[in-house]
Amino acid sequence: MSVCIKSLIKNMNIVVGCSIGCSYCYACNNCHRFHITDDFSVPKYMERKLHIIDTPKPRVWLMTGMSDFSDWKSEWNAEIFRRMTTMYGWV
Repeated sequence: MSVCIKSLIKNMNIVVGCSIGCSYCYACNNCHRFHITDDFSVPKYMERKLHIIDTPKPRVWLMTGMSDFSDWKSEWNAEIFRRMTTMYGWV
């Protein structure tokens, strides 16, 4: 039985934007195309998406598809990982 990779990885994109500014960035192009943020060069934390984590089934999360992790503020990291730890009982 084969399993599609799309069914194993859930995309959250809780932060959108990147200060690096690569000319070939697909995330920047998608952001402009779908009008996700006003300024892609300023990462935006979308806290309202945290409810996606609240599922009893553990998942593999893709969290940096529309951002670069180096741009994330430490308080964003703390909140996201605290939420996952609480939900899944990680120690």
